Order: sequence, then structure tokens, then C-alpha cells
Amino acid sequence: MKNLTNQILQITRSIIALIWSVTFFSVFMVHTLAAQGIKDNWEDNVTSAEIETWSDKLFNRYYKDKGFVGGVISIVKDGETVFLEGYGFANYFEGVKADPKTTPFRSGSTSKVFTAIAIMQLVEKGKIRLDENVNSYLDRTQLDQHLGEVTVRDLLTHTAGYDERFRNTLKKKVQNELASEAYLRKIRHKQIVPSGERIQYSNYALGMLGVLLEDVTGLSYREYLRRNILEPLGMNSTYIETPADLPTESVAVEHVLTNEGEIKPQEFYYKVPAFLGSGGLFYTADDMATFMNAVLGNNTSMLDKKNWNEVLSVQESANPYTGVGYGFWIYERSRNDTLAHGSEATIIGHSGGTETFKSKMLLFPKANVGIFVALVGAPSRTFAGSPGLTPHTVTDSFINTFRGRKELKLGETEVDFLKQFEGNYYSTRRAWTGEEAFRDALIYESLHVFVRDSSLYADGFGSLNLFGGNPRKLKWISDRSFLLEDSDEIISFSKNGEYMNRAVYNNYDRVGPLGTPKALIMILSVLSLVLLSSFVLLFNNFKNTNKGFEILSAPVSLLAITTSFFQLLMFGVFRIHFRLDNNVFMIQNILGWSVLLFTILMTFLVIRDLRKQSIKLRSPRALHRVAILISLWVLNLVFVCYDIIQIV
Repeated sequence: MKNLTNQILQITRSIIALIWSVTFFSVFMVHTLAAQGIKDNWEDNVTSAEIETWSDKLFNRYYKDKGFVGGVISIVKDGETVFLEGYGFANYFEGVKADPKTTPFRSGSTSKVFTAIAIMQLVEKGKIRLDENVNSYLDRTQLDQHLGEVTVRDLLTHTAGYDERFRNTLKKKVQNELASEAYLRKIRHKQIVPSGERIQYSNYALGMLGVLLEDVTGLSYREYLRRNILEPLGMNSTYIETPADLPTESVAVEHVLTNEGEIKPQEFYYKVPAFLGSGGLFYTADDMATFMNAVLGNNTSMLDKKNWNEVLSVQESANPYTGVGYGFWIYERSRNDTLAHGSEATIIGHSGGTETFKSKMLLFPKANVGIFVALVGAPSRTFAGSPGLTPHTVTDSFINTFRGRKELKLGETEVDFLKQFEGNYYSTRRAWTGEEAFRDALIYESLHVFVRDSSLYADGFGSLNLFGGNPRKLKWISDRSFLLEDSDEIISFSKNGEYMNRAVYNNYDRVGPLGTPKALIMILSVLSLVLLSSFVLLFNNFKNTNKGFEILSAPVSLLAITTSFFQLLMFGVFRIHFRLDNNVFMIQNILGWSVLLFTILMTFLVIRDLRKQSIKLRSPRALHRVAILISLWVLNLVFVCYDIIQIV
């Protein structure tokens, strides 16, 4: 009996110990999940009441204190709209409040996902094939393919290799709904890298998919989307950016905020027909809630299950953690310990905008949750030392509040491994041809990557970093991928080390010391100083010397300097809207050709004087003239001859 009692006591103690172990382990696991920043049941926390408290606090803080103009937000879960709200003004000057049900906001690049879905509908119907040369479907234009064949898939995944030019994409007045052949020839972009080599973000690529859609179906982009996506889903407050469709009196007005926080109106510009596919939609937050639910639920009125899987899966990537689907960015994968493209996406979506508006849509497929945000009023500017409100601010706060961050496993690696990435990297998401090329070459971002204290750092974030900034550490994750310090951005280097990728779609080429904006500006500054010295030549009298060169050199030097810095001053300093096809470029071309003609004349005068021996070959005056001529010819080569070669 005693033995039996002891056995019962022993079993009881074991059960109690087991219960304590399970309890401790459960607490440990909860703590571990919390430490990793992920709430296992985060979708259950997305309730209307909690969201309203969070959203009101966030938006009202910026609206009241930071100069925020207005915006809308919608959040969906399990096929229902759980939150829909507007904050601030849709039109500050008329006192019109932002309404999530009735105020259409310009979407920008967020609308690229609609173009991609429309193209996949044609694939599903057998009207086009993803791996067919895109030129076989285009009637009004043919795309440049001198660096490799471009397929429909290449355009969908931003791997066609085209540069990014913004001129001629917006106009005050649009006469026709379809782009003409003449216009399409005018805006024809060139490949800057071979197709299929890497992700090279391109508004041109998605714009041309819109043109392809029209050529294949015989319908305008507006009419096709209306019949095949908008009406079937009941998106009755979504409009295509054409005079025939857009109710300009009700759309959210784009505002400009000065550095002092003053609100000013921004003129309205239409997206030209050739680029509607890259960002030509206006929609309300309510309609976007409908769209997000349709995508999360794989609505069969748009696409079948097979094609939905393709649209929302990783098709191209620069690292194991992010990627590109068809029209959608894959911001996060569920498995980040493999290089396989097939790992399931946990955050997908797209963003869009300019300095006067911004939008962003994020979808969480595993949780069946989506969020859309649209804002007006230069929300990325900074006032009183505080960052402005952006859609990224909102979505980041949403993730941190209701789900938490997915922690990546950081590690250490050898210094010799890190040193292979050292160098200067120059942004490729810019214009490489035409008049925009010079402006972009001067103001676009270049990064300096270096090793310090056994770690990799990058310096130069932001445009025109002449004097550097605060270097940010790159924390090694795996292979050639790094996490940028104090952010969720992943930076990956190519296997050959020739380029790097940042945040899914921004690429940078490795360049030499003279291939950076800083070096280019320094060269231009030296040439400008040489040309400014022509005034010394003009007023320095020497006997028996022909004065023709001296009389011309001073005004032509000023003309050359003005032409050289024209786009930087107009677009970088005075903020003229560089996307418009206007007389600004005509003025620059007149100045440039004038400099070329005068340089030819001045070269003739110098050769004549040397042949007549009116000046000695090695005299200070002769050397000064030659230095001025060399400076002028260098500027002509860069800003006139280069332009002719690329455009003609």
C-alpha cells in the first residue's frame, strides 16, 4: 500500500512538473515570437475599433502639427472593409474635405497592377503569349531591342532594360485618347542593359503594355479597363486619366507645400495616352477596398487561379527576400532562407507618386488583409525638423502596430569578402538619352560603399551628395545580401559585382571615381572657371593682335556655362515641371546650337591668327585661347554632339 502511495505521489509530481514545463515553454515561445516582432495571430488584432484609434492618432498628429494637407485610407480583412476614413482636405483652397467614398485620388504607379492584370487577361484568352516578342503585337510603334529581344514577360517584370525618362509624360491638355504613331516615335526609349539581365524599373515598359493592350483589342485603355475590370468589380468611382472620363471637379487637388509650410495650388496635368498603363488611374479609397478584396480572394471574374498564382508570385528577384511578380512588388517572402523564387509572398503591393501626391497599397495574402493610403500635399517634405507624412509612414506604423516586423537573421562575414563590394555605385533609374540625361546625371543618387571597422558601409543616400552624409551600415544577411541600417531595405550585389540592387527596384552601376555626379560637377566647375577667365582676355590689351576672338569669347563663355547648367538650374533649383513637353527644352536647344556655331567660328579665328603669326604659339595669350577652346569643345561634345547621336 505504501509503495502504491509512493507511486501515485511520484506520478503526480511528474504530471505537475510536466505542466510547469509546458507552461514555461509556452511562455518562452510567446516571448520568442514577441522578440522576433511577429504576432502569430496578428490578423485577429485587426479590428475596426483598434484601427480607428491607431489611425486617428497618426493622421491627426500630422494634420494638426506637421502641415499635412489631406488623405484617405482603407483597410480590408477577410473580404470585408473594416476601416474607411478621410483626413484633412481634398481641396484646401475650397475647403473640401477628403472623403474616402467620393474623392478620387491620383494613383501614380499603384495603377500598374491594373495594367498587369489586364495583360494577363489577354494571356488567359490566348490573344498574346508571355514569351513572344512584344513587337509582334504592336502596330503603332516598335520598341528598341538592340541589346536583346524584349518579350511581354520582360515588360511585366521590369526586365526589358529601358532607361527612365519623364519628359513628355504629362500635359496640360490632351486632345486624343490614343497615342499617335508620331508621338510614340518621339518618346521611343533605348535599352541601357540587355533584356532579362536585371530588374530595371521602367514607366515606359508598363506604358507600352497599355499601348499593346489597345493594339491587340482595338479598345482604348480606358474602355478596356472599364469593361473587363472596373464594371465587373463595381468600382464605379474609379477613372482613367483622360478628359472623356475624369471628373476633374471632384478629384483631390494636388497641393505644393513650401519649406516654410505654406500651402500653394499645383496646376493639373493629364498623363499622356502612351503612359496611361504606367500610372493613369484615379480611384477612391472605397473602390480600392473593393479591388484589394478581389485580389486577396483571387476573384475569378478577373483571372483564373493559375494566372492569379503567376501574377502574385515571385518572377524575378535580386535576393532571396524580395522580388517582382507581374505588376506587383513582392516586399516580403515567408521563407527567407532559400534562393528559390517560389517561396510564398507574405507582403505584396505597389506604391506611386510625385512630390505633390503619393499612394501605396499593401496586401498580406496569408492573413487576408490589405491597406491602401493616398495623400496630397508634398507629404515627403520636412517641416520644423520633423519628417512629413508619407504612405510608407502609415503602412510601416500599421505593420508595427498590428503584426510586427519580421526579423531577418543577421550574421558576420570576412572582411576580404566585404572588400569586393567597395566602390562607387551610380543610380541607373534615370534618363540616359535626350535632354534629360544631363540633368539626371547631375542630380541622381550615387553611393560610396566602403569597409570600416570590419563592416560594410554606404554613404550618399539622397540626391546630389556633393559633401557626403552619414554613412549607414550594411548588415550581412546571406550570400550577397545586406540589410540597410535603421530600415527594412535590402541591398544586394550582383555576382560579378558590377551593380547593386536596393529595395526591390532601384539599381546602381559600379562606376569609377570620375563617373559620379560629384566628379561631373567638379569637371563642369573647372571648365566654367576657365571660360570665365575669358573676361581677362577681353580686357587685356596686346598690340598687333586681332581682337575677334576676345570680343566673342566672353559672351560665348557665359552662353556655354548657362547651357551646361541649364537643366540643373531649371529643374533642380527653380523646380520647373520637367515632365512637360514645353518651350523650356527648345530654349536649351537654341542655346546649345548657338554655342556650337560660335565655337566653330572662334576655332577658325584662333587657327587664322596662329597661321598669320599675329600671336606666338607658346605665348600666354595663345595658351589661354586654346584652353578656352578646349573647354568649349568639351561642353559641346557632352551637351550637343551626344544629344544629336542619341536622338537622331
